[in-house]
Amino acid sequence: MSSTAGVFFIRAALTAFVVLFTTAMSGRVTANEPVSVVQSLEFRSAVTPPVYVVPPALKQHESLFRAGLQTLPEAFLVAGALSIGSRDLRLTEEQSASLTPLMTDVYNRIIADPAFRGVPSALPWCFDSRKHDAGHYFLYHPAAIPEKPRCIVFLHGYGGNFQFYTWVLKEEFPDAVILAPSWGVSWATGSPIYLQNMMQDAEMRIGRKLPKPWLMAISGGGNNGFRLYNHQPENYEGYVCLAAAPDQVVARQLRPQLQILMLNGSTDRMIPAAIARRQAALAQQRVPSLRFTEIPGDHFFLLSQREPTFGAIRQFMNGSP
Repeated sequence: MSSTAGVFFIRAALTAFVVLFTTAMSGRVTANEPVSVVQSLEFRSAVTPPVYVVPPALKQHESLFRAGLQTLPEAFLVAGALSIGSRDLRLTEEQSASLTPLMTDVYNRIIADPAFRGVPSALPWCFDSRKHDAGHYFLYHPAAIPEKPRCIVFLHGYGGNFQFYTWVLKEEFPDAVILAPSWGVSWATGSPIYLQNMMQDAEMRIGRKLPKPWLMAISGGGNNGFRLYNHQPENYEGYVCLAAAPDQVVARQLRPQLQILMLNGSTDRMIPAAIARRQAALAQQRVPSLRFTEIPGDHFFLLSQREPTFGAIRQFMNGSP
């Protein structure tokens, strides 16, 4: 095992131990019946994501990597990625140091959440080396679904479909029906047919027709989110793009009637604010109503700046100026 790999697992194990220990000691894990439902589901789909191929530079560690995916809790893997991945994530040391306790707290709460108990991570599915014969998604809904619930379809970024995406959305929109589909390691590609098949599966399981959903996408899934929404705008209430921006081709093809909110971090080094502003201005030439807002945070402002982030999202969804 290389020193880098050793650091990954040691730091990941220590962080996850702290998460589990503090949860147990705090007594927040209870036997209460959940007031909401979270499920990890597979569904029939005419299309499925491409097989994940380990990059050549990491090939020598593939067996260790896959063993970790199958045996380690997701909190271990995320903690390890944060401990050694600041450069890849383009975080400063200060940003990484501030993000680690935030992420620890999130997974602490996920472990303590009765609705998530027993729900497996999607990461082994996302990084599988075998061709899938079905699709996968997380489905959240309150135990008693409102007559006219808000519905959200969330597309993950690079790294796979982390549980914390669904958990944060559940916390912010507890009365909503949330569908978080997995598409390999990133929604940078992905098919509208896959999303349609997922919606049909969710409606079958819930036993009722779902309202037109809001489409949301983050980071590596953001550009494709623009493409999917532009392809079938009639299927969605609108589109919320987080920590991403449309590329030149997509921005110039957008339909004028689209309802779009772009939120980007002012100190994001993955998608710098200057680039986000430039691409938003380009998109606004086609979609004058497009809203662009800078959030005071880095690439992970969804976690570090939840109040302004979801305040802006609610305003947009509620039709407020």
